[in-house]
Amino acid sequence: MENTLTGKQASLLGSLMIFTSKILVLPSLFYETNKFGGIFCLIAILSLELLFLHFLIRTKIKYPHLSLKTIFGNNFGKIIAFLVFLAFFIFFFLKFIYLIQECFSFFKKTLFEEAPISTYLICLLPVITACVYKGLKAFGRTLELFYLVIIIGLVFGTIIWLTQVADFSISLSSNNGLAGFFNGVLDYAFWFGDFFFFLIFLDKIQVKKDEIKSLYFFPISSAIVLVIFYFSYFYIYQTTSFTHVNAIVDIIQFATNLGSVGKLDLIQITVVMFLLFFNSGLHLFCMSECLKQLLPFTHRAQPLIVLNILIVPTFYLLRNNINNIIIFYSEILKYFSIFIVYVLPVIIALLVVLRRKKLSKSEVAE
Repeated sequence: MENTLTGKQASLLGSLMIFTSKILVLPSLFYETNKFGGIFCLIAILSLELLFLHFLIRTKIKYPHLSLKTIFGNNFGKIIAFLVFLAFFIFFFLKFIYLIQECFSFFKKTLFEEAPISTYLICLLPVITACVYKGLKAFGRTLELFYLVIIIGLVFGTIIWLTQVADFSISLSSNNGLAGFFNGVLDYAFWFGDFFFFLIFLDKIQVKKDEIKSLYFFPISSAIVLVIFYFSYFYIYQTTSFTHVNAIVDIIQFATNLGSVGKLDLIQITVVMFLLFFNSGLHLFCMSECLKQLLPFTHRAQPLIVLNILIVPTFYLLRNNINNIIIFYSEILKYFSIFIVYVLPVIIALLVVLRRKKLSKSEVAE
């Protein structure tokens, strides 16, 4: 029972994952690629994500004990299942590295310019490792305590600019056409894949009938807030939107008539800290779960030890300025990310649909 999530906890995690690595540098990347049409890129990807979430929810309801291992193992055998878990492990691992890289860059600019990497990692890794060791249940309960604080902070950062509405206009028709749209959707696939955790823990999420609506409500609400956030950012910074790398703080800095803008920044810095904790923790959970399917561990602490050993040198190895980091993830990993985020969910959906009539209770039982 320590390694299970309730339906509500899963929905709250899905809600926060919507914002993972999307409120700092990604808005400027979308604008650089497709100008104001970057909003359409975001809406299109979020729509696909929510469609995949809908499929996962319906699958969970129909086959309560179905797991990712069963989906691929029963159809293609152990070797393909192994490769799928390996691909997911690499994806989650790289997303984890990017997340802590991006947040480290953010904290250096907003809080501690001279902060060493070692201090950052010492503050972060032991805390999230301890949370993962405690299990999903404790992690979910912790999120329930802080979720409202995080969402209020995000909504505040999204609408604060209304206190100083300028006489600007925004033309969504000002974009780079279909080429810009598809470039935005494909180039930044790595920043998405928000609901893969639901797939990894498909057999560990316990959904009651009265929790089904919440599985839709919280993620969809977060998606709406994120779209409004991007609209606000583009409205405020117009043609200079591509120059900013800390969007959530830059929106607050626009509201100069409130005074004490530096103090208001602390609200968003706190939000980013909470998001870093829960999102990196969930990624560590997913990596640990994938690693258990790849290697024969005898104790639940062993995969966490291995992951910490891998994370520290990889973080140092990939440490670079934010522009080079973005090039690595958007160009070098482009096709790998497209396969994981767009192609693999379709394959999984087809496998479940094609096997629907053949799946028996014995097949989906753990």
